[in-house]
Amino acid sequence: MNSFSYHPCQPGYYQAGEKYQELNYSEDCRLGRIVCQMFEVTRPKEHQIRVIPDGCNDILISCDGGQINSWYSPSVTKSTNFHFQKAEWIFGVRFYPGADCSLLRERIPVSKTHPIEVRELLPDFDSLDDELKSSISFVRRHEIIEDYLRDRITPKNNTENILSCAVRLLIETNGVISIERLAKEVGYGTRYLRQLFTDYIGHSSKELANMIRMQKTLQCLLDNPDQKLSDIAIKYGFSDQSHMNREFKKYMGVTSRIIKERGQWNSILRAELNRIF
Repeated sequence: MNSFSYHPCQPGYYQAGEKYQELNYSEDCRLGRIVCQMFEVTRPKEHQIRVIPDGCNDILISCDGGQINSWYSPSVTKSTNFHFQKAEWIFGVRFYPGADCSLLRERIPVSKTHPIEVRELLPDFDSLDDELKSSISFVRRHEIIEDYLRDRITPKNNTENILSCAVRLLIETNGVISIERLAKEVGYGTRYLRQLFTDYIGHSSKELANMIRMQKTLQCLLDNPDQKLSDIAIKYGFSDQSHMNREFKKYMGVTSRIIKERGQWNSILRAELNRIF
């Protein structure tokens, strides 16, 4: 089994501003089962950032001088252009799939086009605005948001424990696991588990598994440029290279070969959806 870690690759953010910073969480810290990453783009040069599927919901915060704007951004299913207003920085919290239930305590309708203002879900989140306005670094903003989340994350209920176990198995197996095996491992029926995925994660177990596998494969492609595509395909459970390419085309609009051969491949991704912040 692979270790329980999932740190999605989002090159659109890496290339969007003068500086990109990221903190990856490990499971041994208090928020490590809820939050997988916090990240920030400083002085974005582009108001449009292309985001690829990863199965994660995000909280996105931007600062434009004296104005703080905060949104809850549900996971996307296809490559999507995120359109931001001019900002000094954009800060993000990326949650493990389904893990934000421990914070929000309600089911969130997944929208393909519209984010949700955070204050509609967390009415006291605006209380952070003054601290965020006066913050001068990613480290400080991380501290502010982490303190807020630590005070509000509550113990998981039975439903959340089932989801957490199922998502962990998807990550550990790189998405190569059937709904039948998932159900057997968590001790509940397939019908019940399918409903939990739909209600609390917004994706079927199969769709989330495919996103996780694509993200893990993408990271392998980027980390191992000399490895054969056919070998990577087999390693991540695709029947062959053609199967891998079909999945990449479905979620990203480009093939694995283009990603392997082009350094700035993110710029040619075909975004099928738009999301306005």
